[in-house]
Amino acid sequence: MFRLAFQFIILCFFFYCPDRLSAQPESWSHGELNWLTIRTEHFDVHYHDMPMSDHAAMVKGPERTAYLVAKIAEEIYGPVTQLYNHKPDRVHFIIRDTDDYSNGGAYYYDNKIEIWASSLDFELRGNHNWLRNVITHEFVHMISLQAAMKFSRKVPGFYLQYIGYEKERRQDVLRGFPNIVASYPIAGVALPVWFAEGVAQYQIQHLDYEFWDSHRDMILRSRVLSGQLLSLNSMGTFGKNSIGNESAYNSGYAFVTYIASVYGDESLETICRFSRNLTTSFEGAVQKATGRSLDSLYSDWRTNIEKHYQNETNLIQTNVAEGTIFPNEGTANFYPAFSPDGSKFVYITNTDHDYLSQTSLYLYDLSLKSARKIMNDVDGPASWSPDGTKLVYSKNLPDNKYHFQVNDIYVFDIHKNKEYRLTSSLRASAPVFSPTGGSIAAVVNSDGNNNLILIKDIPSDLSILNKEFDSINFLKKGLSYLQLTNYHNGRQIYRPSFHPNGKQLFFDSSIDDGRDIAVLDVESGDIQWITNHHYDERSPSVSPDGQYMYYSSDETGIYNVYRLNLESKEKQLVTNVLGGAFYPSASKKDNLIFTLYKDAGFTISEIKLIREIDTNHAQYSTSNPNIKKITLSEAQPEELNRNYPQRWPKYPKSYDDTALPAFDSISRYKTQFLDFSFLPVLRIDYGTFKPGLYFYSSDVLSKSSFFGGAMFNIPDLDRDLFGIFEFSGFGPTLFLELYNLTRSRTFKENSDPSNDPDPVYESIQKNTFELREVDAGADFSLLEPRDLRLNYVHAESYVKISEHREFNGVEIVTIPATGFIKYYYGNGISTDWKFNSLKPSVDGEINPRVGRKGNIKYSYNLDNLISGFAFNASAGTYETLYDKAHYHRVEGTYNEYLKLPIKDHTLELSFQGGIIPNKVDSFFNFFGGGLAGLKGYSFYSIEGNKLALLNTTYRFPIWKHIDSKFANLYLDKIFGGIYFGYGDAWSKGIDFKKSIGGELRMEFYSFFVYPTRVTFNAAYGLDKFTTLGPLVSKYDGSPGGAGLYKERQKIKNGKEWRYYLTILFGFTLFD
Repeated sequence: MFRLAFQFIILCFFFYCPDRLSAQPESWSHGELNWLTIRTEHFDVHYHDMPMSDHAAMVKGPERTAYLVAKIAEEIYGPVTQLYNHKPDRVHFIIRDTDDYSNGGAYYYDNKIEIWASSLDFELRGNHNWLRNVITHEFVHMISLQAAMKFSRKVPGFYLQYIGYEKERRQDVLRGFPNIVASYPIAGVALPVWFAEGVAQYQIQHLDYEFWDSHRDMILRSRVLSGQLLSLNSMGTFGKNSIGNESAYNSGYAFVTYIASVYGDESLETICRFSRNLTTSFEGAVQKATGRSLDSLYSDWRTNIEKHYQNETNLIQTNVAEGTIFPNEGTANFYPAFSPDGSKFVYITNTDHDYLSQTSLYLYDLSLKSARKIMNDVDGPASWSPDGTKLVYSKNLPDNKYHFQVNDIYVFDIHKNKEYRLTSSLRASAPVFSPTGGSIAAVVNSDGNNNLILIKDIPSDLSILNKEFDSINFLKKGLSYLQLTNYHNGRQIYRPSFHPNGKQLFFDSSIDDGRDIAVLDVESGDIQWITNHHYDERSPSVSPDGQYMYYSSDETGIYNVYRLNLESKEKQLVTNVLGGAFYPSASKKDNLIFTLYKDAGFTISEIKLIREIDTNHAQYSTSNPNIKKITLSEAQPEELNRNYPQRWPKYPKSYDDTALPAFDSISRYKTQFLDFSFLPVLRIDYGTFKPGLYFYSSDVLSKSSFFGGAMFNIPDLDRDLFGIFEFSGFGPTLFLELYNLTRSRTFKENSDPSNDPDPVYESIQKNTFELREVDAGADFSLLEPRDLRLNYVHAESYVKISEHREFNGVEIVTIPATGFIKYYYGNGISTDWKFNSLKPSVDGEINPRVGRKGNIKYSYNLDNLISGFAFNASAGTYETLYDKAHYHRVEGTYNEYLKLPIKDHTLELSFQGGIIPNKVDSFFNFFGGGLAGLKGYSFYSIEGNKLALLNTTYRFPIWKHIDSKFANLYLDKIFGGIYFGYGDAWSKGIDFKKSIGGELRMEFYSFFVYPTRVTFNAAYGLDKFTTLGPLVSKYDGSPGGAGLYKERQKIKNGKEWRYYLTILFGFTLFD
């Protein structure tokens, strides 16, 4: 039990350090990769090979990307470090291209930046030069955040912690089980999300790698016009749906631009510098840097953009042409495509989900006015076969040998209701059927380059496809492909579309800022650019009769749908919206469907009988609304020369990334450990002060890591020591965990329950326990990363006892402190499989609503528990005797989460079970009460070698979107719950207990980015029963009495309220 309680505490306090800006997916261990390093003056750039095929381009991995990263990083080093007056230690860039995924992340305490080679294609962002933008963005993150650190890079912060315990305990433990567990971080950096992301997007004004494009303007404009502009507090944190998080990100860019336009770029550095002061809040730093309060600056900016957007859209609002909106659910409804006969259309949607990436493919029947789901996990456009019986699309899944999460092509037969997979690890997306149906065009991705291919020999009957894949070309055997383009310069290609004649393939493409539209002659390979302007033109779709090419363009500053007559080259505007119009598709009946962005969401809209709209009714400003207009009389000379980011950057660009630099210093990656980070801990544990330290480090690639802790209480010097080593240099992740801790407690007993100051009998006993434990094993990835653990454990427990007894004030015995006696030692092997299919959601932590999670664990244990002592005559010493216990142990948990008809109301069904088939000492029992079980009873009151607990919780919102901030705490939402528990732990007879209770959950953010989740429970045990507690000394001095004797304490359980409190990074324990 001593070991169990300690492991519980370690799990609860496993620290959270948001040493990263930008989210990353849960990653698989890729030990099969070999890594190389490019060394420049200020940076090490690490990149990997690709083991997936014999193709030379694949084996090289993201080599081109790595060379460009090294070049760009050195170019931006000077301007960024000069602005923030901070030069970092050597910085590591890690270039990854294992997945069709695009992102970057700045680990600003580790001096490490991760970049994914694939260019960003995101519905809420415009197109920019991916590498120049993301490298600068992440490097500005690193420099600005380091410039604002209150401590140092080696001390990210510290923790305040508290542990309280139940009063009920067993004879063989010193204290009860924890009922209060709190861990609160004091952060070393305290910048709101809007500022941290805003300065990273603002970058350096003259670089023009990022600018206020039409997507950014669309998001802010729509929020302003619909009255949904984020408050200053809400802009400070994430924790929203995709569009909400992007709005915080986007509003930050806008607000930072406004501050810089008024106070100059140097004001951003000044705010960071003042934020370093230990006693200065971020609001105080802004006040010192600008002379204005943050609230007043926000109010001015808000007034400025509200006036701008209202004035600039007056004409459009009186001439809106957005069609008829379908009653779509969800915030993401993309890529509508008419069937060949025009009676249906397909689209992807995130119905019942919160994030744009959680999409499925749906089919809408126009005559029935209803939609049905076709397939889950489709995140790109679908294309119809010419006969309307099949759909081709791509999925992004880790369903391959190395668990690379890449795009592959699938075909769904609507009549057979069956899916067929055509490729495996081809990294192909945006597939489109040719007009004959015998081939499919698609976009393939590698090392940040996109190219077009044509998959040939598609049979009309997909059931005759070979079941095996060709390991060289990644297609089903019998299929082949023709490479239509051969770009190696970072060009991006998006959604291709065939002309009805089958000879021409239209596509949109980018190499730098914005997109243009081209057409490729499939036979000759010749490419002609249809559009080539400084504004953005995208998503071409040819009408069924081949007369028009429909597309989306931000020519006016707002994305609208246009059509181009392919014969006369006449261009017509066909929508006039306030938000944005994307992904047009026309039917034979001259109807148009498209994706409409409106009121902070994407929906599907239809225009019947397409007609031209007067472009004079769609006029809109292309100026940046976030730049404060300064009159000549107000301006200082330097302000007149400022060139703040406008809607489009200046041309021509000052760089040429088509030529790769040559580097002399390229070598195989050698393991490099990063500097240790230290997190001081101030803990109150069992009423004593226990200061200490967490410390951690890893190598640059996070293949090897170490996490440890050391805490000592005052005055007994009880210690908590642990170290966890991990290595993932090949398939499984190997681990070695070491634990050592001691606990002391002094027990004072007397025979007088009235606590007479002069008791008849008094005993003072001090017990000290020590645990030594080694865990070693491996984590494997079956269905998810690290979901299966194989573990070996060796543990030893020791006790040291000293005692002083008095009778009527006269000492009767003094037992001096013994040496440590080993009272337990054991070995065990176990396997533990965990699963989690919970749907990610905004309320996923406080109120999981759909899915399940759980685990099942088997262990075989060889334990030895002290039974007494025997005198060894030959040795002349006493020996410890042990009872051996060799036994199997099976245990598991299962949690099911059900969405109820009332919005945000859920039902949680949870089960805990376990069995030890053998008869063992109660020392090895399961325990079923307290914080981890039936909360109406103490932890140790329910025990046995069999366990079955069922808890049902009804959870509901009390207050959402609270948007309240006090000091460094931001309160987001509060949920309540009521629950009923039923179960027992037993060794012989079963006596099921019942428990009821209520729960209050509050979700905060501390220092803008640290989740702080508070749970308060009040539970009542409906059954009353008595258990035996520790031995207590008694004295019966009556005539004929027993005199001095010991008796097991009787503990009454149930029929009382019990309370629990946790303040942690999560609401649930043991996840």
